Amino acid sequence: MSAPEPFKHLLPGRLYRVSRPFQDWFGKTWEVDERLTFVTHSVVPYHSGVTLTFKGEDGVERVLTMQWLPEEQGAVLDALEAHLVETEISPR
Repeated sequence: MSAPEPFKHLLPGRLYRVSRPFQDWFGKTWEVDERLTFVTHSVVPYHSGVTLTFKGEDGVERVLTMQWLPEEQGAVLDALEAHLVETEISPR
């Protein structure tokens, strides 16, 4: 089994903070200041689907599902680095 691959600017094992709120394909809002460690991703090209898997600060797996189409979450995925920024360990 190979090591997880990066997705855009997201590197496996690195901590990211939501810097701009956004909604995923299911309509869930990802709130500013949520901190998430990137784990892996998968892509379903024929549906323009992207699934990003993270671990929350509580250790629970968090799955972000989006569709890379203009009428869906395409704008968020195009500017993902503006929505999820690499950060240091949470000061909380």
